[in-house]
Amino acid sequence: SGPVPIRVMEELSAGGLSRDVSKHPDLKLETSSKLFTLERGADGTYVLKPNGKSGTGQVTATLGAHSSLPMYVQIGELPLDAATLSVLPGVLDMQAGTSMKFDAVRVVPDAGGMPFEVPYRVSAIENTGVVQIEPDGKTVRALMPGTARLQVSSVDPSGAYDGLSAFVPVTVTKALELSMQPMDVTLRVGETTPQFVVIGRDETGAALPVPATLTATDSTILAPVAGEANRFRAISLGKTQVRAAYNGQELFAAVSVAGDRYLSVDGELQQNANDFNVKLAVKASADEGELEYRVYEQGTTPPEAWISGTMDASGQSVQLSSPPIKYRGRNDQYVLIIESRTKGGANIQKYPYAFRIGGMIQKID
Repeated sequence: SGPVPIRVMEELSAGGLSRDVSKHPDLKLETSSKLFTLERGADGTYVLKPNGKSGTGQVTATLGAHSSLPMYVQIGELPLDAATLSVLPGVLDMQAGTSMKFDAVRVVPDAGGMPFEVPYRVSAIENTGVVQIEPDGKTVRALMPGTARLQVSSVDPSGAYDGLSAFVPVTVTKALELSMQPMDVTLRVGETTPQFVVIGRDETGAALPVPATLTATDSTILAPVAGEANRFRAISLGKTQVRAAYNGQELFAAVSVAGDRYLSVDGELQQNANDFNVKLAVKASADEGELEYRVYEQGTTPPEAWISGTMDASGQSVQLSSPPIKYRGRNDQYVLIIESRTKGGANIQKYPYAFRIGGMIQKID
């Protein structure tokens, strides 16, 4: 056969391959074999040139103070059963709802050959209801507790190692039972929430914090606190949620940013065949003076009419009813804007009231 270029890669201590040093000017390849010669091409890459005889030789790479293990070179016909497929990790332990890919899939040409990474595809061959292979052919998704077996096969366009396979056992355990603390926070504009913590509890009952990703569902009400993980600052009035996501699971903590005009805002769903409306009960401080309120769906024109609050010993309150709202998707978010002003039309404040609906109203607060 003709000259064969030799590719040399750095190998990390963890087992992965790093940069390609094949053209490094200080790289040296050496051999004592008479079966082939090593020559450096014009582009700096070494090539191996067979001398026409069959047999096995060795090549060693040196770069600075680092040397490789010997690479065995087979000249002549290679036994097909000498090559193996190395898969990392060789065993998968997953939790239901999680996904993962293999860290590395490599062909090992023979017992002393230099491994090289190859494209691959994965298929489930036992207990296929336990895991699912995603459309990319590489991502494994755990569906339910149990055991399964995967076949990992190389994809080699040259055909030399195409279809070379390894088999990987998979154990899927029950997803962690998640909880978040605190679950309900009330604060004023400018104040910060306590630090949210997400706890995962396994099948044995052991509980540990998990690195969930936390976000505010309404960034106009809450903003992350710089330099303080999982804490948020209230930047405007309203009700929103802090969403925690971990391994396909979600949790929501209610956050209310209140002012003296919105000491409490409670909603009740009124359902009709084709639409619904929300009855709202708003309580405010008497110190605010006489107030007027109105409500409308976000993105629509506010009504002309304002409704006056009623004073009593505990402050003042008002009962509002939203305009009719058309049903959308089951998990869609709706937002009502509650406006308040002092009697006579001065100093308008807005309060967004966000919610989802199921059999009852589910406030995002």
